[in-house]
Amino acid sequence: MLLRFTAKNFLSLKGTAELSLVASSLKEQSECTIPTRYAKYGVVPVVVIYGANASGKSNVLGALELLRSMVLRSFTQGEEGRALPYKPFALDGEGAKAPTEFVLDFVLEDVRYQFGVQYDKERVIEEWLLAFPKAVQQTLYARVFRDGAEEYHFSRQLSGSNKQIQSITRPDSLFISVAAKSNHALLTKISDYFRTKISCVAVSASSNPLGVADVLHGNDALTNRVLEYLKEADTGIADVKIEDYVVPDEFKSDLDDILKALKKFSGNVKFSEKNKKLSLGHLTGDGNIVFLDYADESMGTHYLMSLLPHMLKTLDAGGTLVLDEITTGLHTLLAQKLVGIFMSRDTNPHGAQLVFSTHDTNLLSPGVLRRDSIWLTEKSAGGVTTVYPLTDIKTKNTDNIERGYIQGRFGAIPVLPERTEPLT
Repeated sequence: MLLRFTAKNFLSLKGTAELSLVASSLKEQSECTIPTRYAKYGVVPVVVIYGANASGKSNVLGALELLRSMVLRSFTQGEEGRALPYKPFALDGEGAKAPTEFVLDFVLEDVRYQFGVQYDKERVIEEWLLAFPKAVQQTLYARVFRDGAEEYHFSRQLSGSNKQIQSITRPDSLFISVAAKSNHALLTKISDYFRTKISCVAVSASSNPLGVADVLHGNDALTNRVLEYLKEADTGIADVKIEDYVVPDEFKSDLDDILKALKKFSGNVKFSEKNKKLSLGHLTGDGNIVFLDYADESMGTHYLMSLLPHMLKTLDAGGTLVLDEITTGLHTLLAQKLVGIFMSRDTNPHGAQLVFSTHDTNLLSPGVLRRDSIWLTEKSAGGVTTVYPLTDIKTKNTDNIERGYIQGRFGAIPVLPERTEPLT
């Protein structure tokens, strides 16, 4: 499970911004929290971020996604000559001189870990992995660049070919990324946590049908569960069909030219002449089913088809699903149902977590979320994002949180000028 995440000097996050899933002592919906010996009141299954447009919500989630990508790919990306993803605060002279820092606290197999990295455009400055197997900190490894030299320190508890892995770790790649590629026993397990237990998904109202078809193809159990949810969402969809589709010859030459252009920017672009075609079956008035091409479906259906496979996989395996602007393509009642699935132990027996941003204030209605599940972002006149929990502000369980938020009581809303003249 995810405990907390901090980011510093990344885009609008100039200072240290923290997002915590550790539950507070609030009594409301206490049955929804996920128990762990590392948090007195457990952790919350859902965290939602509210804020005005361009206030930095996406930057918080983007920082987490970037850390995940660095852990999984920094070694191989460096081989392709790519620089570290250094995107410091750019609205003053200080950001470009300071490193970016990400820190993640999580629990894996009943052991709490903390992984952190600090880096600039050229190299990793610090990298560390801490463990708390008996609530006592162990530094499994630490890497520091100081005075023009790089130092490594390894704990006796970190068995493996650490020195050999150190020798092939470049300044612009993470030690853990190299260790995972070298099949280091413990560090591969930590890397697998980032790969399998944190899912940063760019769901979209214009989702790629090939991507959706690839996820569902050959997995009848998952397809049937997606179909079940589509029926519950009152979409009118009664069946899903995935067929082979071969690209016509007359389009192949055009696609080759496009791929050549794309490969200049990414070496991972591939083309397959044989793909999958996705169609959705709708019930007619006489009880028959008519299949429509996926492209002809509504934006809301596209959004659900893009979201549901990832949501169901997270619920099945546990872990954390991270989504930006989750309710862009969802009716508010569907959004409430989705949140409710994660908030209930009956439908979320494996302690899966959902972290997302939204503008849908209906989710602030009583009984939907705990108050410590609600986080807010606000951007200063100088472009600096502040991230803070609703629990920093004095509220009561009986307060109308939605109305208070809209009225500006908690901040994190746009400040709109009053217009005295009509638009021309």
